[in-house]
Amino acid sequence: MPMVKAQCTNCGGALEVDNSKDAAVCPFCNTPYIIEKAINQYNISNTYHIENAVFESDDSEDKLLKRGTAQLEMKEYSDASKTFRKMTKMYPENYRGWMGLSLAESVKNTKAEESDDIMKYRRNALKQCPEQDKADLKNMYVRAEERIDILSAEIQKLETQLNKDSEGLKEARYKLDHHDKCYARSRTLKLISVIMMLFSVALFVASIILGKLSLIPAVGFGAVFIAGILLLKYAADLGEVENSSIHYANEEENLKRAIDMTQSRLDELKKQRDAVNGGETMEYYLAVLKG
Repeated sequence: MPMVKAQCTNCGGALEVDNSKDAAVCPFCNTPYIIEKAINQYNISNTYHIENAVFESDDSEDKLLKRGTAQLEMKEYSDASKTFRKMTKMYPENYRGWMGLSLAESVKNTKAEESDDIMKYRRNALKQCPEQDKADLKNMYVRAEERIDILSAEIQKLETQLNKDSEGLKEARYKLDHHDKCYARSRTLKLISVIMMLFSVALFVASIILGKLSLIPAVGFGAVFIAGILLLKYAADLGEVENSSIHYANEEENLKRAIDMTQSRLDELKKQRDAVNGGETMEYYLAVLKG
């Protein structure tokens, strides 16, 4: 079984492959690759190192490590991610490159879809890490992940509550607006009903004074007066929503306060989660990276 040196076309990991086969799976990143392409990738990379062996390239292992570490210290996490990503491709056997990449990405990204890649970088760091340092590095990763899991669960709970309160606030505002419109309409109807009753009484009195009162006008004046009374009662019933309006206004204020408190707590927990990635473990990581 002829074994030859090769390089993973995805992560750049150093490989030894059977060139009689067509394909295999990288042990570092679990990505399938074509063996012929992996051998060519190694040859190209090896040629690069030979051609540049006479001087210290800006992309030398030591310079990439120092550059990425300095970028982490300056909180330039996107630049640090690019530097360590290049380092892992060029020097995949150096665990500090994988460690720096996992740290930069975990601080830069907090979305769930990024976690699989970060875990892959951490596994590669542990795989390449010297045995005497492996236990400490693993414990640090585990403690950080446990703390992040706790914070993420609480964050998810608060986000659910925030969505619920936001929906409640929308409903309260709709009801408040509806009741305010009803109350305004009731005031208009009260005014109309009073005018109707006064108008019918005035005409009734005028008909008596002028001696022109008869059965038909009297019935008409009475009908208008009764209609005014009924309209006034309807307006009064409609106006009772004022109390409900006050209730929904109070509910709106309470929900606003609850949302503000939830949002504040949510922001605080997200900062804590970022601190676990960046602040609480950064000192240890930087010490290891500086080696």
